[in-house]
Amino acid sequence: MQTNKTQWPVVLVLIVLALGVLFLLLLALIVGVGSLIGLFTGINTVGEMIAAFAFGFDAMLLIACVWFVYQKAAGREQADLPLSFPFAWWQVLAGVGVVFFSVLAGGVAAATGIAWLGWMILPILTLFVILTPIWIVFGIGSNGLDAGPRWQFFAILGLSMTVAPVLMIVLELITLVALVVGGIVLLASSQPGLVMEFSNSMQRLLEQPGNQELILQVLTPYIANPVVIATGIGYIAIIVPLIEELLKPLAVWLFAGKLTSPMQGFVLGMLSGAAFSVFESLNASADGSTAWVVIVSARAGTGILHML
Repeated sequence: MQTNKTQWPVVLVLIVLALGVLFLLLLALIVGVGSLIGLFTGINTVGEMIAAFAFGFDAMLLIACVWFVYQKAAGREQADLPLSFPFAWWQVLAGVGVVFFSVLAGGVAAATGIAWLGWMILPILTLFVILTPIWIVFGIGSNGLDAGPRWQFFAILGLSMTVAPVLMIVLELITLVALVVGGIVLLASSQPGLVMEFSNSMQRLLEQPGNQELILQVLTPYIANPVVIATGIGYIAIIVPLIEELLKPLAVWLFAGKLTSPMQGFVLGMLSGAAFSVFESLNASADGSTAWVVIVSARAGTGILHML
């Protein structure tokens, strides 16, 4: 049975997710082709191929989201069926094994320095290391709990991978620019001589681009300033996390009126963290150097923290 009533909010979500799919597929294609060209020209482009796989996997997840939201937009009853997340406790032991052997195999491949070997296996192993802990922790947290209708689950998953990260990036950049401009204005009003000195230093850098010794000589006094250090630490350790934690569950708030219990809010809150983890951790793990093991292990841990 289908209904003919057009649900415009659902259609809007569908359009946003479809645009996200196209954008991510385009990125995966561009980065993947560039990595392939680099492989045949002797350039180490393993990191680029990992990024291509990350964008491609994100796109595949969004395609699944598009399908379920489309069912809702088309008025199909199956879209409103309750979702049962496929988790069993044996997956915990299996997941630990997958992560262990993936890290071991990836570490050996990265240590050999053989470009084609890393190019072939590190992108896949990165997916295993990053995604498996997210699957396990989300499965444990949502085990036996009501996640709500299927279309709502996948709409929140998709929006948490697209709209929320974009808004975070924009707000973080605006905040950073505001801090820089505010600092300059404050200095200009209190210490005009220091602003003139900084302007002259920047002019010297423009006249001799690429001179590393000059760059260090000019920038060190400013970077080592306690106020600059405190501001930088405050931005990274306080402002950025606050922005992320406020906007991460944005999609859940958009559907707040449709939630039937606090239990659904809990599960979907975890889902928004898992979605952001997939998007951020996969793309932050695009490194094909010998540091691959350390990077993916750290990102796997931060992926879990985003849900907690």
